[in-house]
Amino acid sequence: MVAATVETGIEESGDSIWRPPYTVDTLFELPETNLRFEVLEGKLIVSPPPTTAHNSIYAELFRVFLSTLPKEVRILTNNAIRLPNGDGPIPDLLVCTAARPAAYPKGLPAAHVHTVVEVVSPSNARTDRVTKTRVYAEAGIPCYWRIEQRPWKEHLGPRMAPDDRSGRHGNRTSRRRRYRRHHRQRDARSCPAGRLIRPRRRSGRSSGGGGTCR
Repeated sequence: MVAATVETGIEESGDSIWRPPYTVDTLFELPETNLRFEVLEGKLIVSPPPTTAHNSIYAELFRVFLSTLPKEVRILTNNAIRLPNGDGPIPDLLVCTAARPAAYPKGLPAAHVHTVVEVVSPSNARTDRVTKTRVYAEAGIPCYWRIEQRPWKEHLGPRMAPDDRSGRHGNRTSRRRRYRRHHRQRDARSCPAGRLIRPRRRSGRSSGGGGTCR
């Protein structure tokens, strides 16, 4: 998602009804604009229109998911999720098992969501890699796909020895991850449908990280 925290001016008006901390309900009270808003950790985030490259990536993923998943599973685009803590993220794609998603016009409950997909852009890299990884994991969403718009170099040789006891290496930092990363397009095409609709985690049990489900 092409996103950035910006000054919206909403809270600056003396008679404004929109004041922080914001919730998912705020999204459905705002005036209609060509921008897209979402709420993360009580903050209002605004997204400019996505680029053609961004749209092409998630359109291709939509096509792959549609051909992979059973018919009773729903694939939604740009749909707000109602998280237990009141946040309202809007992933580029989500996979859910709600029989009637239209029955939730003000945000799909997180309990129905099994996979979320975000296409990372330079302006929102930290939001998708750090903030949304934490928010989705704490909500118990089992699978998070983060699509990077940059080439990857695969390292097949031995890893460098750590410089000290902290585990820090000369050119990288080792981190434990709840979500495992996949870097190739073929991973999406060969991913078993069961991974996209796997059972939900208990909320609040993630140790952080980024990428896709295991």
